[in-house]
Amino acid sequence: MSATGFVVTSGGGGGSVSWGDVSGKPSTFPPSTHTHAYADITGKPSTFPPEAHSHTVAYADVTGKPSTFPPDTHTHAYADITGKPSTFPPATHTHAYADVTGKPSTFPPEAHGHAQNEITGLVAALAEPARVFVHNGTAYELSTTTDIYIGPTDPGSGFWIDTDA
Repeated sequence: MSATGFVVTSGGGGGSVSWGDVSGKPSTFPPSTHTHAYADITGKPSTFPPEAHSHTVAYADVTGKPSTFPPDTHTHAYADITGKPSTFPPATHTHAYADVTGKPSTFPPEAHGHAQNEITGLVAALAEPARVFVHNGTAYELSTTTDIYIGPTDPGSGFWIDTDA
């Protein structure tokens, strides 16, 4: 018996032995676990079209997949969006004054009027009629040392109200 466990018998001494003359050989020769470099494999196809094979893999068995899938930047035509509301009433909101664009730099007053209850302090000022003078819609508080001229532009043809009296 040889070191490999096979017994070789032949009619002569040395030379070639027919495979059929080898006794005690196994009927199969399963390969031991091993690897080959891809470049060492011969007869491999140059492309691998998907239709050349079929199989399915459970999603859970896919390794290295991302945990989230953020969408690539893209757009959609408004007409292609489904479920959109037919009207868009504005929600109640506010804006900081600094964020308002196109506002005027000055706000000159426009001619307007006010009801008596909208003028702060007017009723109290009118309670002392000797101390209030109204001219062209403007109320002036008089001191005891103020003289007011009422009349045309020439004081000589008008008259004075002396508040000292």
